[in-house]
Amino acid sequence: MKPRPRDLVENEEGLIYILDKKGRFIFISSALETLLHYEHEELLGRDLMDLVSPEWQEKTQSDLCTLLQNGELKGETILVDKRGSRHFLEYGSILLKEDDHVIGAVAMARDIAEINLIHRTLTDQKARLRILLKSDTTTAQAFQQYLEEQQAADLVLEFKRKMSERKTIQRLYARFR
Repeated sequence: MKPRPRDLVENEEGLIYILDKKGRFIFISSALETLLHYEHEELLGRDLMDLVSPEWQEKTQSDLCTLLQNGELKGETILVDKRGSRHFLEYGSILLKEDDHVIGAVAMARDIAEINLIHRTLTDQKARLRILLKSDTTTAQAFQQYLEEQQAADLVLEFKRKMSERKTIQRLYARFR
């Protein structure tokens, strides 16, 4: 007996969903249901594009075409929840195939609204500090080195996160084969 998708990912913290080949939800993790304020039954069979914010429809549709061509995709979109709130998501997706025929796609996403806010705040703070430190070259050079080291550390953390997501998606994909 094949394990049920819900059983496999119930304890996963990621926002996981599986679409059929027409782009309709056939699986939604409880974390995604909670984020979007929908009941499971309300999302099953619903088209992903119904939840995509209007200004992101074209980009998301283009991303889906790219997914069909390349077999995998990393991207961003904005989904609108049941209450009308917008959620800026980053996702990784791979095609699901059976006998070389596309049967759908599995994706793991995360809400990056807070990350974007933090990034904008840090960018603003860096700009302010650069202005303050402009007169003191030595301090400015030390601060620049600190920023570069911080960016390198951020890149390492991002790489580890992406590898973890990829392993989760590959594990899920292997179980659905």
